[in-house]
Amino acid sequence: QNLKKASFEDCFQESPEGFEELLQFLCSCASLEEVDFSNCSGMWAAWEVLLKCGGFQNLKKADFSGCFEYSAEGSEELLQFLSSCASLEEVDFSECRGIGAAWMVLLKCGGFQNLKKASFYSCFNESAEGFEKLLQVLSSCASLEEVDFSYCRAIGAAWKVLLKCGGWQHLKKASFRGCFKRYAEGFEELLQFLSSCAGLEEVDFRACRAIGAAWKVLLKCGGFQNLKKADFSGCFEYSAE
Repeated sequence: QNLKKASFEDCFQESPEGFEELLQFLCSCASLEEVDFSNCSGMWAAWEVLLKCGGFQNLKKADFSGCFEYSAEGSEELLQFLSSCASLEEVDFSECRGIGAAWMVLLKCGGFQNLKKASFYSCFNESAEGFEKLLQVLSSCASLEEVDFSYCRAIGAAWKVLLKCGGWQHLKKASFRGCFKRYAEGFEELLQFLSSCAGLEEVDFRACRAIGAAWKVLLKCGGFQNLKKADFSGCFEYSAE
């Protein structure tokens, strides 16, 4: 009854057997604040049991990295449930490339109102499907302080949606490592937006070799007045442009 932190990493990698019973139990743990289901890619539709059980009212941190690497099955139900977790502050969906269009369910449900930290590492490495919907949700997260979009190379022109949505007024740390490794498309719009994030203290653009002349947008935008740490390792590996 007093459980606050639980990890089930790799427990359901190949089969969801026993998962529903586990979730039913966890839903009764009123004090649960942190849960790790990373690499539990075998649960599929079993996530829907969360909608029946309720619970997780005090959940603050949740890790689902690798759960939806190849398929979106069950992701809508999980996202719908998480949007009801009012205390949720940190989520990790790293390498959940299979979610795609299912991100739009967050727009219907209301999203993560108290979210402070989110990782979508490599979620959009192959396709930008669902990215605009996700950004619309994140722009409404007034408390968001840290976001990781490392290796989301497929986003390209979709970054421009940030200029329409606004938001991220409290953003302190952002990683776009490898996002512009091959192409610079969308980079100018991203920088233009980031320059309006007055509280930004740390940025990571490692391995963004394709940016080149697009860096000049910084001179037009200004901004980054409170920047404390920046990493551009590998950006000028083959060219000084």
